[in-house]
Amino acid sequence: ATIGETLAVTGVLTTTAAAVFNGGFTSNGDTVTFASGNADDPIIIIKNTTNDASSAGLQFVKDKGAAGADGDDIGQIDFIADNDAQQQTTFVSILSEVSTAADGSEGGKYAVRLATHDGEMQTGLLLQDGNAEDEIDVTIGSGTSSVTTIAGTLTSTGNITLGDTVITDGSITDTGDFTVDVAGDINLDAGGSDILL
Repeated sequence: ATIGETLAVTGVLTTTAAAVFNGGFTSNGDTVTFASGNADDPIIIIKNTTNDASSAGLQFVKDKGAAGADGDDIGQIDFIADNDAQQQTTFVSILSEVSTAADGSEGGKYAVRLATHDGEMQTGLLLQDGNAEDEIDVTIGSGTSSVTTIAGTLTSTGNITLGDTVITDGSITDTGDFTVDVAGDINLDAGGSDILL
């Protein structure tokens, strides 16, 4: 059947084959569910077949019909699974929001949150607009008990601050006492032959 006008369906539309929408697709419903009883399904593919350097995109758009404000949520992705009591539980959540909505000074915020021990969601990775131009502040971990492991090389072009101790290129400074305590030997290798105390 070829229909050149609007097709209005008030009941359930069921297709036994794949549905193809050449003119785009808009859903005005509150919730859209893709369900499958097969292993490793369903899979959602967003494909770009144009022979150029551009790519496909996925956009979360918050259009509140009013002026944006600091703290507005833009988009959230939740990863939900059963716990051992078969309760649907959010284990991981990714949230993006407006950090600064000021016109000309817009800044974003991106948080990866995890369920921690008792199921409470805590932010483990936070990227946020900083106070200076082109500054992005990064917070890793949640609380002083968090452990951050770096398997490779840590490269820093700025300072590394550990409490009152600041490590920068060529120097270590501390505003209080500084202790070096090792179980083995301490080797000082000065290529200039001088060690100044």
